[in-house]
Amino acid sequence: MQECAICIKQTRHGGECQGRHSFNPCLLFEKDPRGELKHMDTYMKIPFGRNIPELNKDFEATIGGIDKTLMVLKFGKIEWERNKKGAILGVKIEMEIMYWTEENGVITKKPKLRLVK
Repeated sequence: MQECAICIKQTRHGGECQGRHSFNPCLLFEKDPRGELKHMDTYMKIPFGRNIPELNKDFEATIGGIDKTLMVLKFGKIEWERNKKGAILGVKIEMEIMYWTEENGVITKKPKLRLVK
């Protein structure tokens, strides 16, 4: 079911369809303007005073200077972000994220993320 990956009615896109239809092409298909959800492992630097994104909730971030809508699936290693003198500036968090292909394009390399105010 290739259509399910970009169908707005599929459960991963917020719909109720489980994608178990026997007809091809799917008669219920409706293209999601956001595109397909893609998975990526990356990290994000978060300064003090900013909220850490919640799991499985959309949040705004900047990838390559462009604002994107992302969703965190899992947090990994967390480190303190320090300047050259050793003062703590914030945290650096490894995470698994999902992003939309139409809105963001396909990301080929591991980007550095920055939260949008």
